[in-house]
Amino acid sequence: MKNNSILVASLIFLLINLSTLAYLIELKTNTFADNHMYTKAICDENNYCEDYKIACINKKIVEITPTGSAVQYLETWKDPRTEKVIKTICG
Repeated sequence: MKNNSILVASLIFLLINLSTLAYLIELKTNTFADNHMYTKAICDENNYCEDYKIACINKKIVEITPTGSAVQYLETWKDPRTEKVIKTICG
């Protein structure tokens, strides 16, 4: 009976430690991942620009959601952003 109690207590202790270790690994993974969210205007060839909320993890798109904001510029309008900024989504 005493041996069973020790075995059960040891298993519970082991499970608690494994759970804590798994939590710490997950916390470390999320802490050092490159996670960010921002808004970006994406324009077409007719100078119609729509704003999107973009979520990235480790430079990969995980979500793009329109914000509902858009504008139609005149055909003479030139986007002031550099080509690199225009084309980069999760850089």
